[in-house]
Amino acid sequence: DYVTSGVTLDSKDNFYLVGVRWDATALTSGRFSIGRQTKKFEGAGIAAGRSNYSGGSWEGGVNWKPLSYSTVDFSTNRATSESTGLGNYSIATNSQASWNHAWTSTVSTVLTASYATNKFQAAPVVAAGNADRLDKTTNFGLRVNYALQRWLKTGVDLTNTVRDSNDNNFDYKRNQIMIFLAA
Repeated sequence: DYVTSGVTLDSKDNFYLVGVRWDATALTSGRFSIGRQTKKFEGAGIAAGRSNYSGGSWEGGVNWKPLSYSTVDFSTNRATSESTGLGNYSIATNSQASWNHAWTSTVSTVLTASYATNKFQAAPVVAAGNADRLDKTTNFGLRVNYALQRWLKTGVDLTNTVRDSNDNNFDYKRNQIMIFLAA
C-alpha cells in the first residue's frame, strides 16, 4: 500500500512454496523452497492497466562450516520487486556467496560475490528492439575487520559493482571504499 496519492502500485503478493531444511552433517546445513508467486494490483493499478504476475519463485541457502573459525554461505532467490518508475514490476533473481574467516582472535575477513538479474515487465527499450529492460549486476567485496576490544571493531570494506543493462542509460561501474568503526 502506497500513501502518496496518484500512485498505481498498490498490490498483494502471495507466495506458495514448499521446501526442505537439512543438516547434512555437523558442517553443512541448508534450506530450499520452490513454488509460485502471484502479484495482483488493486484499485488504481487495475484502472491504470497494470498487469498481474503469476510465475515461479524460490529461495534457499547452504551454510558450510569447514573449520570452527571459517564459514561459507550461498543463497539464492527469485521474486518480483517493486517498480522503480519503469514498467509494472521487475522479476529479480539473486545469487550470493560469502566466505567469513577469522585469521586470529582480532583479525577477520569477509569475501563476497553476487550476481543479480532484474527483468522489468512492460518497460520496453527502443535500442534493444523494444525488448523489456534487463539489468545484470555483479558485485565483489572484501571486508577486513580488526577488533580493538571485544566490543569495538574497525576495518575497511572494498566493493566493486558493475551493472550491465540493455538500456545503456542504466549501465554503471562503481568502486567503493568504506572505513568503519563499530561498537
